[in-house]
Amino acid sequence: MPGIQIDNDFNIHIASEEEYTEAKALRAHVFREVLKLNLSEEHDMDTAYTCNIVMIHANQVVGNLRIYDGYESILLGRIVVDPIFGGRGLGKKLVDYAVDYIKNNGKYKCFNHVNLWSRFETKVFYEKCGFYNKGETKDFGEISTLWMYRDL
Repeated sequence: MPGIQIDNDFNIHIASEEEYTEAKALRAHVFREVLKLNLSEEHDMDTAYTCNIVMIHANQVVGNLRIYDGYESILLGRIVVDPIFGGRGLGKKLVDYAVDYIKNNGKYKCFNHVNLWSRFETKVFYEKCGFYNKGETKDFGEISTLWMYRDL
């Protein structure tokens, strides 16, 4: 699926290797410095089953999410948007792009929903993105999460 131009300033597409390196740095910044989370507790590991999606602004990665297909369903990794660009709906645009990518990519045709683990603090955001709480919770070290899904 080709990238999409949100407006004249932002573009979303599958990450190149260079962009993926930049995305990891953005994630480290947001998790460590903004959210004050211990990165040793981050469980979104890079695997052969991962597809990285980035949002680009002024030739820099300002958003990232990861799709995992090595599970019984499709799983979205944590979404990161540079806090400088917060409150503009960009995180939702990343999710919408990922869902469209999943729907239009033949390798995912056997799946009828997408899941994610949401921190309690981000539950409302994911509900605005069309996800529903399945009622299951899980702690990943210091991070308490809710199991959420969205039909495709």
